[in-house]
Amino acid sequence: MVDAACCGPPGSCPLCQHPAARVHSRYGRYVAGLPAGGRQVMVRLRVRRFFCDQCQCRRRTYVEQVAGLTEPTRAPRVLGIDEFAFRKGRTYGTVLVDVESSRPVDVLPDRETGTVAAWLREHPGAEIICGDRLMAFTRAIRQAAPDALEVADRRHLLQNLSTAVEKTCRRHRDCLRRPAGPEVSPPLATPNTPLLDRIRRRHAEVNEHAATGMSLNAIGRRLHLDRKKARRYRNKDHPTGPPRRYRRPHPALQLRPRRRSRQQDRNDQAPDIRQSLIRPARSPHPPAGVAITEERSEPTGTLRGHVQHPVTTMRLSA
Repeated sequence: MVDAACCGPPGSCPLCQHPAARVHSRYGRYVAGLPAGGRQVMVRLRVRRFFCDQCQCRRRTYVEQVAGLTEPTRAPRVLGIDEFAFRKGRTYGTVLVDVESSRPVDVLPDRETGTVAAWLREHPGAEIICGDRLMAFTRAIRQAAPDALEVADRRHLLQNLSTAVEKTCRRHRDCLRRPAGPEVSPPLATPNTPLLDRIRRRHAEVNEHAATGMSLNAIGRRLHLDRKKARRYRNKDHPTGPPRRYRRPHPALQLRPRRRSRQQDRNDQAPDIRQSLIRPARSPHPPAGVAITEERSEPTGTLRGHVQHPVTTMRLSA
């Protein structure tokens, strides 16, 4: 620990550059230095706070600075500022970047106007501030760095341009879907090739012989063609290319009649089976020529604790 105190002449105000004449208060600051001998070095510095007596100046008090020890670091000439999410939709922070060197400068805990303006006051020197034109950042720049030029970065410019184009296309969707005019471009002419000339000549020969009543076999023998190829030439009106070869489809791709399932066969046979299992209802009257004889027998004995009833037997006799 190193104890030190400022005893030099009072400094000037950082805004109006007017020298101070009165001391406001004194307090201690702790400044961390580079390690020495493998141990951490801490400087306990006692500084003074002065009044700024200029009425036109916005600052009322300021703290004296020690050259090389407590002077505030200046902001880069081209400062980039943007927001990022600690937790998307909940908590946001601000990142400050040196655009010329592509290195981060500082990270702020939020994206409020007061936080950004305080950082810009403590780190003057930014000439160009590049951001995404967030209103909180714009107000902070106007308050703390009014002389700096605020510009938009290329990424946000392209993003805003694409959003504007998309909105315009949505607004004029009916115009974009309007059908084309009556002018239609003529179809492309088929180039004349030796193969196409030979196909057209053979097509004419096949149809000429077919008009005389010759069969396909005779035409094939005359022109040295297969019967199937002669038939394709005859059936085609305007040849534009070589006829496709006929290929028999694979047996698995041919359509076959649907086979009846066993369940459908069982459903069809179910009514016959049910009819065979249903017993005919008994008639309350016996058929003609059949007599009913009723016999009644008395119980032969009794058991202790049980009562036996007489038994009636019905017999049918023709």
